[in-house]
Amino acid sequence: MRLPAVVKHVQRLEEAGILRSESGRLTDQPDARKTMYILQGKERVKKVMNQLNNISNSLESGATYNETAKLALMIQTTRRTATEEEIEELKSLIAKCESEEVNRHLTIEEKKNIKLWKMMLTLKQ
Repeated sequence: MRLPAVVKHVQRLEEAGILRSESGRLTDQPDARKTMYILQGKERVKKVMNQLNNISNSLESGATYNETAKLALMIQTTRRTATEEEIEELKSLIAKCESEEVNRHLTIEEKKNIKLWKMMLTLKQ
């Protein structure tokens, strides 16, 4: 990484309130070449990281739900009997969707669909 890119990133971090710079503090005379960068706003950084984790968890939950929905709809709409492997995979995905970490990110409608697919599995057996 070249110096201009580093400076640009540092400036963005300063604008966001994450870093604070102090020029020439370690010398008797101010010297812009000797700049200290101090991490500040530790709570802000933690808050942003938590928000990013929540977004990531929500996206992962949505991906799990979509995978479950695709398989459930495929099993529902095909005229052939679902294989044991497909049924086991659907059971596994439904269990994932019912887990606390995924379930809290699902909408009410998605939770209803999970219950419906779970009932569908009991009828297929």
